[in-house]
Amino acid sequence: MGAVRVFTGLVDGELTISNEANLGAEVVVGIDVGGARKGFHAVALRDGELLGRFASADPKTVAAWCRRIGARAVGVDAPCRWSADGRARPAERSLMRAGIHCFASPTREAALAHPKNWYGWMLAGEALYAALRRSYRLAADPVAHALASSPSSPSSPVVFETFPQAIACVLAGRPVPARDKVRARRTVLRSAGIDPASFGNIDWVDAALCAVAAEHFVAGRVRWHGESPNGRGTGHIILPLPLPESRVDAALIRAYRAARYGVSAAPGEGGPFALQVDVPSARLLALLARHSVREAAYLTACNPRSERLTDAENRRRMVKLETALRASGRVVIAGRGEDVDTKGKGRWPGEPSMLALGMSEAEAMRLGDAFAQNAVLHAGRDGVPRLVLLR
Repeated sequence: MGAVRVFTGLVDGELTISNEANLGAEVVVGIDVGGARKGFHAVALRDGELLGRFASADPKTVAAWCRRIGARAVGVDAPCRWSADGRARPAERSLMRAGIHCFASPTREAALAHPKNWYGWMLAGEALYAALRRSYRLAADPVAHALASSPSSPSSPVVFETFPQAIACVLAGRPVPARDKVRARRTVLRSAGIDPASFGNIDWVDAALCAVAAEHFVAGRVRWHGESPNGRGTGHIILPLPLPESRVDAALIRAYRAARYGVSAAPGEGGPFALQVDVPSARLLALLARHSVREAAYLTACNPRSERLTDAENRRRMVKLETALRASGRVVIAGRGEDVDTKGKGRWPGEPSMLALGMSEAEAMRLGDAFAQNAVLHAGRDGVPRLVLLR
C-alpha cells in the first residue's frame, strides 16, 4: 500500500506531510474556490487515501503546494473560461440537459462590472488557473487527456474544471436535490473510501470530491462536457463516468445491504458482533487496531451466484476458502451472514462466512470471484464495511 503518510501539524494553513520524497505521480488534488474572504481549500489524495490539505487565499501559494507534492492532475471547482456571448457555456448547458443545475458563467466584462462582486469567486478561479498554468496544462480535449494519463508521460501534469454537485449526482447515480447536497456529497466520499468526518465544512468536502474526479481523470474514466478552450472555445467541465450497472439483481443488492454480517470474535476480543453495509463499526476498528492492520474483508464461498447448494456442498467450499485465507497468513475469524427483510425476518438461510483481517479490496475481489460470488464486503481504516459488487 506504499509508505504511510503522517500528518505532523498545521503550518501556514497546511497540513505538513512527512516523507514527501516518496510522493509519486499518483498524487491528485481537488480545489474548492471561494471569494476573497474564503479563499481556496485544497485536498490531496494518493492511491485513494487522504494525503494532505491546504488552505490559502493566495492562488500562487496554492499552485506552489500542488507542485511541491507532485500532483499529476488538479480538479478545480471554478470555470476555466468565461462565456463568449453572455449565455451559459456549452458545458453548463450540457449539465442542465442532464438535470444537473449549475451557475451560468458570465462574460469577463460582466463579472468585473457586477456591483456587488457576486462573481468574485470566478475571478479568483481565473487567478488560480493562471498560477497553475505555469506548470499544469489545461485539459483541452480528450487527446490531451489520453496523453496526460499515459504512464509514458508522467511529466505532463494537467489542470481541469470540474463541479462537485455534478460529481455527486454522477457517482450517486441520481439527481441530488439542493436540500440534500451536504449529506449526499459526504455519502459519495464515504463510498469512495474517504472518511468525510475530518472535513469540518462543505468547502473541504467539495475539494475532496474534486480530488476524486481527478483520480478518475488520471485513470481515464471521465466524460467531457463542453468545447475546447482553444480559440473562442469556452472549455470543458470534466466529470467521472457513471459507475457501471451491475448484473446482480437490484432486489438482491438491497438484500445484501440490509443483511447483518455476524463476526464470531473471541471473548478476549469483545465477543461476537455484527457488521452492516455503510455503517461504521467501532468493534471492527478495535479489531483492526488490535492486529495492527488497516483493512479487512468479509467473504463467503457458499451458494455461488446465489444458487442454493446443499449444506454439505457449502461446507466443502468453506473449507477451501478458509484454507486459502490461512495459507496467505491472514488472521481469520468465522462469521455468518444473515438475510433480513424490512420486517426483520430472514428470507434466505444464513451463510457461513469469514472475516479476513489485513486483506485489500483487490485481494477480496479476486478471491470472491474465484468462488463465484456476487459481492464481498471490504472495510478500510474508517471501519465502514462497503459492498463491493463483482459483476
